[in-house]
Amino acid sequence: SELRTLSKGDRKIKEFIQRVRVINESLISIGDPVPHRNLIEVVLDALPEEYDSVVAAVASNAIPVTLDELES
Repeated sequence: SELRTLSKGDRKIKEFIQRVRVINESLISIGDPVPHRNLIEVVLDALPEEYDSVVAAVASNAIPVTLDELES
């Protein structure tokens, strides 16, 4: 449930993405992995308005990005 309600808040992007990774790894370890596309959507949805241009660029890209690429 934390993944669904996660927001960037005051965290730096690096800290935010790291938290997403930790949650994702925990879900994998209990046999409930999140599909990569859904994980990226969760991250994009959690970003504030100031990242709208990044969200639009990623959303319009035909090739899915990785968490590392998204962090960059």
